[in-house]
Amino acid sequence: MARGGSNNGERGANYHTWRRMMLMALTAKNKVGFVDGTISRSMSTDLMFGSWNRCNNMISSWIINAVTREIADSLLYLDSSSDIWRDLSDRFSQGNGPCIFQIKKQLSALNQGSLDVNSYFTKLKILWDE
Repeated sequence: MARGGSNNGERGANYHTWRRMMLMALTAKNKVGFVDGTISRSMSTDLMFGSWNRCNNMISSWIINAVTREIADSLLYLDSSSDIWRDLSDRFSQGNGPCIFQIKKQLSALNQGSLDVNSYFTKLKILWDE
C-alpha cells in the first residue's frame, strides 16, 4: 500500500496502518474534513471555491504520493480527495479472513524466549493491534 513499505505481497496488507498514519497527519493539518466529506466541495461561483480547490488538490497529492505507483495511477483521475479516500477504503478495508487467521496463529505461537520483556510486549501489542 504505502510507497517504500513492504506489503508482504498481499494487496493492501498495510492499509489500516497507512490509514491511521494519514489520519494523524491530516488531523495535524486540520484537513480531515476534506477526506471524510464534512468539508464539501464549494460551488465554482462561491468565493471559497479557489481555496477549497487548492486544499483539495494538496490533500489529493499527499495521498497519491503516499501510495505505490500502481495504486497512484488508478487514483489520478478521481475528482476529489474524498473520492480518493473512499476508493481506497472500498478496495482495501474489507476484513481479510486469511489475514486474521495468520495473526491469530502468530499470537498463539508467540513466546518470550530470549526476548526481553519490552521486546516481547512490543511484538505482542503489534499483533494484537492488527
